[in-house]
Amino acid sequence: DEIPVEELFRTEKQMPLLERTALQMATGKILDVGAGSGAVGLELAPFVRRVYAVEKDPVRVETIRRNRQRRGTENLTVLSGSAPGILETLPETPDHIFVGGSSRDLTGLLDWVDRVQTESCSPLSLLFHFVTPEHLVEIRSQAARRGYPEPEVLMVNLARGIPGREGGTRFHPDTPQFLVLIRER
Repeated sequence: DEIPVEELFRTEKQMPLLERTALQMATGKILDVGAGSGAVGLELAPFVRRVYAVEKDPVRVETIRRNRQRRGTENLTVLSGSAPGILETLPETPDHIFVGGSSRDLTGLLDWVDRVQTESCSPLSLLFHFVTPEHLVEIRSQAARRGYPEPEVLMVNLARGIPGREGGTRFHPDTPQFLVLIRER
């Protein structure tokens, strides 16, 4: 199945309330891996010192840049490339990492996190947003193997109200969303 374009390029207002709320915990320097349209980073930028938005798709990178310019966001830096490799170009260590999407090298990303935490003696918290249970299983396994605290997991099922027959309303379920938080170790 193909994913409709409007699902990939959502605005900050279309971001689920739960996702925005979970991200409000973040302060300081944020790393947004798999930034897509930049909605997460742009929403956080007014409240944090710096956002680094990492995106590998050139079309999405340009979308982030246009959105940043449209909003006048000066503290969001766009990094074009794939994680974890592109993360070697970061000028400073982030305080929190948000990982969205599903086309990523989770093992490589967590290897990078482990190395950065060891070198900087700076604990990082990680927030993952998944839509598949397989990613949930993978992150829990990786966290246990690496000695991370037990991840906090939240699954949210939402349904959108749509017009039903005879003037009523019926609900069409959206894909379940998983938020996985690994606090500083």
